[in-house]
Amino acid sequence: MGRRLMFEKSVSDMAEKPTIILAVVLDGSGSMESIRDDTIGGFNAYFDGLNNGENKKIQVLVSTFSNKFGADGVGQLTTIDKIELLSRQNYVPNGNTPLYDCLGFTIERLNQRSQMMKKTKKAFSVLVVILTDGQENASTQ
Repeated sequence: MGRRLMFEKSVSDMAEKPTIILAVVLDGSGSMESIRDDTIGGFNAYFDGLNNGENKKIQVLVSTFSNKFGADGVGQLTTIDKIELLSRQNYVPNGNTPLYDCLGFTIERLNQRSQMMKKTKKAFSVLVVILTDGQENASTQ
């Protein structure tokens, strides 16, 4: 009788997982003050869930916006294990909501990174998460 070989992993499981570029657009405007603690808790829980040691190929870009520090609060791309979680000290909502400006700057940064990734010919995906409570009211770009 012949032997059957059983594979525990399918061919697709053996393929290298693509890099994920995760952009989080975080509303830092004054209206977020009423849900500040919920925002901090939700942001931190989301990243705690992602940062489980298995998601080493996630690169993160956090963009914050309010008119107090400008819509150019687009941060630097970092790895998931180096993301700075939110606290009442580093997340202090204030000002208006230049949401569209921040989205534009974030998309520009993602486009730059995507062009670099394409040159490596490695698979990647882009995911954008927006945390906001309201509508655009202060963009100028």
